[in-house]
Amino acid sequence: MVFWSRRKHLKQIMRTYIGRLVAPLALVLAGLVSGRADITYTRPGPVLPGPDDGKIAYVTAQLLEQNHYRQMRFDDQVSSNFFNLYLTTLDPQHLHFLQSDVEEFKAFETTLDDLTANRNAGPGFDIFQRFFERFEQRTRYAQGLLKTETFKFDD
Repeated sequence: MVFWSRRKHLKQIMRTYIGRLVAPLALVLAGLVSGRADITYTRPGPVLPGPDDGKIAYVTAQLLEQNHYRQMRFDDQVSSNFFNLYLTTLDPQHLHFLQSDVEEFKAFETTLDDLTANRNAGPGFDIFQRFFERFEQRTRYAQGLLKTETFKFDD
């Protein structure tokens, strides 16, 4: 009976998690399909972990440990791999994060496993928040150049 109640709870958490991913993606795709170039994304404030995000991270880690075909322990090595993959996924061309950002985030590299075990999803949100800030800075800089500079491509 305990197995079924855990399974039901896990399904509920996964539905919440999938809903958080699918809904924004559907809105973005709808905007792209409609052909509207004037749609801009604005957000009211920083991206913060929700009340269930720590639980979701913990359950996901448990699923990977118990059900993945390799059944790898979520230790410092796996934590480091996830950390590096996350940074590479957000900034594959190394255009947005500053070296100081990466050095600041290095504190999380081998502690994600411990933080996840304590149901703390904060570092992922902190890193994404910084990425979004750097992305906005870069976008404003490029828009400023387009307004003030003259570009000639005939040479």
